[in-house]
Amino acid sequence: MNTPTPKKSGTPNAATPKTPTTDKKISSEDYAQSIVTYLKEHPNTAMAALGGRVKKPTNFPLKFGEFIKSRKDLFKIEGDYVRLV
Repeated sequence: MNTPTPKKSGTPNAATPKTPTTDKKISSEDYAQSIVTYLKEHPNTAMAALGGRVKKPTNFPLKFGEFIKSRKDLFKIEGDYVRLV
């Protein structure tokens, strides 16, 4: 009996996807506020999901996780989840 092999899709050495961005240029305070607003509505959100839900501005140099870690006044990381302080 032959076991079917799954077909590979896409490129075999595809790089990890970048954090989704928005064309808007906003300040870090506005970006932080948009994350706070999202977390107030969806408090149990994993960091990976949150990075995809709240679009990062194109003018923003930090990766999503780095930004969350730099704003300990607003956010805390509990395992894979981001919570409001």
